[in-house]
Amino acid sequence: MVSKTEEAQVNRLENQVDNGGGGAWEYLCLVRKLKLRRSDKVLKHGLSILNDPSKRSSLGHEVKADVHVKFFEQLSGLLVKLLQ
Repeated sequence: MVSKTEEAQVNRLENQVDNGGGGAWEYLCLVRKLKLRRSDKVLKHGLSILNDPSKRSSLGHEVKADVHVKFFEQLSGLLVKLLQ
């Protein structure tokens, strides 16, 4: 069960990301944490991170990996879990 506060936070981040305001990684992590089903949004925003080198490099400090290969494994694993 998702609280009203959590739902509001997800919706705020979703709107922010949809409008190009950033926060895609935070959105993906929150959706995973709350175990929400938003396959279309998760796929869209996850692929946008994977396909944009500047977005990937800007997440370097947020991702617990030293190597880009580990980052891709983490992100693709996150996408797989969210799309199940």
